[in-house]
Amino acid sequence: MAKAKIAVIGGNQTGLACALFCAEEGFDVTVFEAKQPDEVAYDWTDDVETRVFDEVDLPHPPQDVWFRKRNWTFVPPNKSCHATLELPEEEQDYSVLRRPFNAWLEKLAVDAGAVIKYGTAVDKLDLDGLKITGVTLADGTKVGALAYPK
Repeated sequence: MAKAKIAVIGGNQTGLACALFCAEEGFDVTVFEAKQPDEVAYDWTDDVETRVFDEVDLPHPPQDVWFRKRNWTFVPPNKSCHATLELPEEEQDYSVLRRPFNAWLEKLAVDAGAVIKYGTAVDKLDLDGLKITGVTLADGTKVGALAYPK
C-alpha cells in the first residue's frame, strides 16, 4: 500500500517539526520552502523552556545550537526600577539560535524520510470543495497530498 502524501508549506521550525513527526509516522512528506536554507530563519534567538522538548517527544537539541538563558531582568515601562530573576542552571531556558536550530530540525526530518525542497514556492492550495487535495507550486506543478479534512 502506498504511503499517504503530506505537503508541508514552509521550512521554518514548525514546518520542519511537523515534517519530522509525520515522516516518523510513515507518511511520504515533502516540505516546500520558497527561501534558501540560510534565509529561512531569522538570525536571532528564541527562548524555549527545556521541558518543551520532552513534552512534544523531541530530543533536546545539541549544545552548538543553544545556550542557557542565564537570568531574566524585568523593567517596567517607566524604567523606575528593575527586578532580576536568577534561576538554577537546570531551570534555565535554552536560548536557541534559530538558523542552527533549523538546520538541526532539517537533518532530523530528512533522516526520518522527509524531503525538503528549498527555493520552491507554493502558489495555492488545491481544493475539492472544503478538502485540501494538494498544492500548486509557483511554476504551475501540481502536487497531490492527503485530503484534509477527511
